[in-house]
Amino acid sequence: MHDIADLVSELPPPRTPVNAPSDAEVEKVEEKYGIKFPDDFKDFMKVYGSGIIYDTFIIFNVGSPDYVSEIDLSSGFYINHANNWPKEYHLKLWPQAPGIFPMGRSTQGHTLFWLVTVSGEISGFVIFDPKSPTYMYYEYLFTIFISHCISGDFSYIHGGFPSSSEPFKPVG
Repeated sequence: MHDIADLVSELPPPRTPVNAPSDAEVEKVEEKYGIKFPDDFKDFMKVYGSGIIYDTFIIFNVGSPDYVSEIDLSSGFYINHANNWPKEYHLKLWPQAPGIFPMGRSTQGHTLFWLVTVSGEISGFVIFDPKSPTYMYYEYLFTIFISHCISGDFSYIHGGFPSSSEPFKPVG
């Protein structure tokens, strides 16, 4: 099992997380959207707050004042691509179930979406390529996915994370 403690040993968190959400803030967002975030992701938001992982991933944090606009922007991206490639972009946006719900984006233009089951549970996630109608599906825990990116075991995002960049840069 991989959890936030394992990730912290690989990806040092900031001393003071920016926009780290309270339990009440997380619960409010879960209730608003009818989803239940994985425990390791909730822990990630509390420990890391808002920021960029290795100058590559921006993970949407419910504590950020930009959270709703990020959700709307990523949903719009998906709708635009679904209109251009309806056969390939066949997944439905949540609250259509099962559906996808925005999770984050890369600085290279990829978008990350949670896969949400009929009951609102997260069953994995997908990453959409910005230049084609392709996507990759993962059933990993969130912390395992980030760990695989750090170790270079995940290469869908053009070779993983750059080794020369700051591991986690708080932004907010």
